[in-house]
Amino acid sequence: MANDLRVRTSPRCTPVLMALAAYGCTLGGTNPPPVSGPSELGLAIALEVVPDILVQDGVSQASISVSARDPTGRAVSGLPLWVDVMVGGEPQEVGRLSERQIETNADGRVAFIYTAPEAADGTTTSTLVTLAVTPLTGDARGHVPRTVDIRLVPPPLDSPTACSTRESVLAFVSRLIAVAAHPCAVAGRFPCRRVPA
Repeated sequence: MANDLRVRTSPRCTPVLMALAAYGCTLGGTNPPPVSGPSELGLAIALEVVPDILVQDGVSQASISVSARDPTGRAVSGLPLWVDVMVGGEPQEVGRLSERQIETNADGRVAFIYTAPEAADGTTTSTLVTLAVTPLTGDARGHVPRTVDIRLVPPPLDSPTACSTRESVLAFVSRLIAVAAHPCAVAGRFPCRRVPA
């Protein structure tokens, strides 16, 4: 049995086994696989919102900046974008957008305004609103929205709401109209002076 083992590992087989082992263990001559596709989407869109917390008073606003870059980092100009307001992942009409369809300028940038809604009576909790900006690339299947969140907080209980602010503005305008319609103002003698009889 020992003789058979020696025959199987004879010196004639050793160089062949060593060559096979050396060939399988070398690192030289290995080519890396070809690069396939960009590591991110072909269109990079960045969103920034300032501020990201708004009071639900009907007048507080946030400015949203959008920038678009191609895979090489160059600005993408003339890119049409669609903006949706979402709550809980569903499109909702919460607050107001200055524009719903926007387009990047020569620097690949564009900005729009979001205005917070008025708080419903008795609202004591905050709401997370998501603004989804989707590039319109000609194929709805390839549309990937980019999102940014804004937290809407109820107004403090002791602060006037936008509604009361509007009412006070209307009252002020009414007083101005009343003053302008005063007989002295109509006669061009304002402020009023007593005219001798």
